[in-house]
Amino acid sequence: MLTLLAFTLNATGCDDDDTETIPAPDPEPEIELTIDLAVKDITAEDAVFSATPSVKEASYYVSVVEKATFDAAGADQFLNDILSQVKNSDLVKGDHSEKVTALTPETEYTLFAVGVNNGTATSKLVSKNFTTLKKETEPEPEKPAGPQITMTSGVGDENGNGKDAIVWITVKSDSHDVTKANILLAFTEMVDSALADGQNLEQIVLGNDNFACGPEHLELLNLQNPEAPLGLELLLNAANPDTAYTAVCYAANEQGVTICRNDIHTEKAVSTPLQDGIVNHTNSAQFQEYIFDQKTEGDWVFKGDRPFVIDFYADWCGPCKQMEPTMEKMAAKYSGQISFCSINVDLEVKLFAYFANRYNKEGGLPFLLFIKESGEIIPAVGYQSEYKVQELIDLMLDVTPEKPDPEVDPLPEGPIDPDAFPVIEAEAGIGDADGNRKDNYVWVNIKCTTRNATEGAIWVDYKGDVAYWEEKGYTLEEAVDQNPREMQHFNEMWLKDLNLLNPEHPHGVTLNVSDTSDDLLFTFLIDVRNRNNDRCVKKVQAKTERRPTRMPYMNDQMFCEKIWDYKSNPEWNFVNTKPTVLFFFDRQNDICRVQFPLIDALSIEFEGQVEFYAIDVNESPETFEVMAKVGNNPRHDLPFFAFIDPVNAWRPYYLMNFMEEDRLRNYIGKILPKE
Repeated sequence: MLTLLAFTLNATGCDDDDTETIPAPDPEPEIELTIDLAVKDITAEDAVFSATPSVKEASYYVSVVEKATFDAAGADQFLNDILSQVKNSDLVKGDHSEKVTALTPETEYTLFAVGVNNGTATSKLVSKNFTTLKKETEPEPEKPAGPQITMTSGVGDENGNGKDAIVWITVKSDSHDVTKANILLAFTEMVDSALADGQNLEQIVLGNDNFACGPEHLELLNLQNPEAPLGLELLLNAANPDTAYTAVCYAANEQGVTICRNDIHTEKAVSTPLQDGIVNHTNSAQFQEYIFDQKTEGDWVFKGDRPFVIDFYADWCGPCKQMEPTMEKMAAKYSGQISFCSINVDLEVKLFAYFANRYNKEGGLPFLLFIKESGEIIPAVGYQSEYKVQELIDLMLDVTPEKPDPEVDPLPEGPIDPDAFPVIEAEAGIGDADGNRKDNYVWVNIKCTTRNATEGAIWVDYKGDVAYWEEKGYTLEEAVDQNPREMQHFNEMWLKDLNLLNPEHPHGVTLNVSDTSDDLLFTFLIDVRNRNNDRCVKKVQAKTERRPTRMPYMNDQMFCEKIWDYKSNPEWNFVNTKPTVLFFFDRQNDICRVQFPLIDALSIEFEGQVEFYAIDVNESPETFEVMAKVGNNPRHDLPFFAFIDPVNAWRPYYLMNFMEEDRLRNYIGKILPKE
């Protein structure tokens, strides 16, 4: 058995003629014993050595030690250490061969031997050096090739705007074989910190809140949609200015995984002066400089030196687009007096949220703020007619329309008692003067038979708000007082018509509501007062007819019969055999009212190719709830669309909010039969 005497071992290749004879300490004993050493089968971690003595009966000690240890001690000291430590059990006789293991790769070792008898050297100390080989590392198994992925990224929209607030990512697979993909967009600081903690990019993208690609997204990523040649496009509309972001894409196919990383940096928000006479498209930097710095001010502190009108809008919002001409007209009219600003809620999410949390809990659009010079805010939510905008501006400017005074302005005929209790007559109906458009045209005619009204206002309600207050036990007068911002006040011309003082309108004042939705109940609440503030409040109603349409209405029962019987089968199971478009709407929703005619027109155009169905969410709440769940619409946004291809019925296309005609046609094309 070989004992290494507590020395640290290592090895190197050598030839037989490498044997080195080291003289024993003086005085050298007269010794006839010689020992020949040899080393073979050297590897990175072991070697085989042999020792051949000239006198077979002689005892000797043989071992291996790291050459550095041997050299550091010196031959004399090394021999003395051996003689003082070696035991008889450590000695061998005759030819000896042994394999030494657990050596260190690429290290020099010394094989040595010396004759020993009763603690005395009986031969010279001989040695041979060798070096262990380099350890051959097993090559890591090649990872299967993942999909070929190209990811590009940048800042700003397609027009080059919003470089301080918009981050975009485009991902495509040139190999067209991605079966699973996740995309993470996060602060670069967060990604780098996770890497420093030992995570890799795959762990980071899968272990954090990421965007998981569904079937529709994989189709885009794999370039299988000819209308999207750039692949899958993602947009972050609420990025922070002057901030580093990192996009990480995880893409897998049946063979392996590909990871891509892109770093993006948004530009600093630049504040440019606001201009008079136009609607200024405003970013957060301009808002902070000229209106209010919500980042540093906890409470509302108005910075402006004049009144402001703020219009929060979205590109996809139909009523917002309808209001653009009115806002531009008012901006030109009040040039030099009022500053007008429009703010895209998709670009300035935090700014919109600050005011929506205070004045617009439901987040409706359009959302307007009329800010007095004192800083007082008058909010308005939803579409506002030009007259209503004018009224709100007058309220903001504290302008009161002049009221006719019966005692000053002579009446054309007949005595009038200005102090008499006002009496009004009102009638509401549907259809235009020719009896047409009964599905989208409502009118109300009002006259004050006592002809002494000095104030008048009307509340046009199609959302059921008046009924809500009545159900709570409020009188009509109390309902009016609870909702002052809903009241549209009569101007001087309307008051003359109301009081039957205008020969051109001898039958009173007539107000029209056109281009409205069908099958919708309108409630008109009219409040008229005399100079003593005596008041008469009257309610009249009219309901538009249901529009004859090629697009049939669908209820819960019909949905279960023709689309999916969710009551019997909770798993999505499309039973129709034709391409189908489902349009979920609410008649009281402004966007739905704008969207409905377009969908109806498309249903006529694609008659015979695609089946269209309109589903009123108030009449079929259960169906809407079920489809909102499978269609990933947790906020129940409206309008809500489902485009279903019977060939690939397991993956309908779902869209929410207002849709332009081109985009609707695009998705209709996706579900049409492929030639």
